[in-house]
Amino acid sequence: MLIFEVPRQAACRFHFANQQSTIDNHQSSAARRRQNGDNCLLSSVLPFAFPLRALHVLRGPSHPPLQDGGRERRKSHGFLLLAQPGPTFAPAGWGIEHVDTAEQTCVYRLTPPTPAALASLAVCGPEAVRLVAQRFLPAGQRPLDEVPVGRVVFGHWLHAGGEEVVVTVRHPQRVDIHGHGGTAASQAVLDSLEQAGARAGSWQEWLAEDQPPCLGRAAQQALVQARTERTAGILLDQWQGGLEGEIQQVLACLQHHQTNAGLAQIDQLLARCSLGRHLTEPFRIVLAGQPNVGKSSLINAILGYPRAIVTDQAGTTRDVVTASTAIDGWPVVLSDTAGLRRGADELEVAGVQLAVTALAAADLVVLVFDQSQAWTAADQRLCQAWPDALRVYNKCDLPAAAGRRPAGLPTSATRQLGLPELLGQIAGRLVPVVPLPGAGVPWTAAQEFGLQEAREACRAGDLSAAEAALRGILG
Repeated sequence: MLIFEVPRQAACRFHFANQQSTIDNHQSSAARRRQNGDNCLLSSVLPFAFPLRALHVLRGPSHPPLQDGGRERRKSHGFLLLAQPGPTFAPAGWGIEHVDTAEQTCVYRLTPPTPAALASLAVCGPEAVRLVAQRFLPAGQRPLDEVPVGRVVFGHWLHAGGEEVVVTVRHPQRVDIHGHGGTAASQAVLDSLEQAGARAGSWQEWLAEDQPPCLGRAAQQALVQARTERTAGILLDQWQGGLEGEIQQVLACLQHHQTNAGLAQIDQLLARCSLGRHLTEPFRIVLAGQPNVGKSSLINAILGYPRAIVTDQAGTTRDVVTASTAIDGWPVVLSDTAGLRRGADELEVAGVQLAVTALAAADLVVLVFDQSQAWTAADQRLCQAWPDALRVYNKCDLPAAAGRRPAGLPTSATRQLGLPELLGQIAGRLVPVVPLPGAGVPWTAAQEFGLQEAREACRAGDLSAAEAALRGILG
């Protein structure tokens, strides 16, 4: 069961608890709460940020009934209870009321709360037009509540010398406000609407209100985390129905008992999951090798600026030094690690341990060797430990040492030789097959799990279970 508190400023909180122990806790400490003025049902609470719908309110004997309208409800004391299916229980002397929070007017910040050129707010609910009209002074003669829906109106906020804003009534229960992107300016507009009775909500909550649960909404939320134009483009394809369309094709195959064709499409989608996971999270590339082979210089050359310290002394790098960039449009985090050798001191030993940990979590390992130095048994052990690593022979501008060694890519970090080829090899390793524009790409663990369930069900001949798993992905 979830117990909710509505304090005076409507900063709602929740706590998971067993129902009976919650009621006992209330009854045993009621006198203490009356003495301390504590309106919290439980002593341990956590913040939450999601929309509430059709909740029950537990109202204590000393609390006034909740009134209709946002402002009165915000000022009242009570406990919001989202109960499991079945009857709702309340402690002795408490009444139960029903509140539909869908009728509350909310203000959402749609742009990040950081300085920018523009800040956008959306006011949604039955009082949206009235609340904004009372605080917005149009430059023209007509008040906002008389302006046609969809018209863009310029004016000032609160008074003639107030913040300049542009307001649009999208429909009778939604008003958009656009103004200066400074944090103080947008926060002042939001605070004034809160003081007037609107409840502040997150953009995720607004998105949940604006659209039913679906892949498109999930793609919109993921777009915020896209780090490059290329990954954002793939997520836009999913928002426009890329993944949904391919899942519908699989469902059509299964409904016509074309199991093999459906399985082939599922396998194709699963093959794209590795890319999908990195549409919102960067690939992790770790450069490793013996000390003083040029790992730090190579990272600096790739980045185009000196991120890692470079000296002639072996063992300079002790910690894992990371830097973010994009390679062929794919977001990556490059990690420079300590040289892999038996450390001369405790600090270097700790650095090597960190390097081994980073290597275990890498999406791609790049083993760097010094081409001017003879091939050693230690070099061979590195290749055996990471057989799938991309091998790079740095310092190719120096005379090569005699002897045979495994195939690899020659580079010179100091002279910028072989870098385009290295970047091309890295991109090809990270994304061997780039999906066509508009192709479906699963991007969450839940989607991948659903596809795996559908594949196993198809292989077992249970097409109804496969269809259920696929429809679960669609939402």
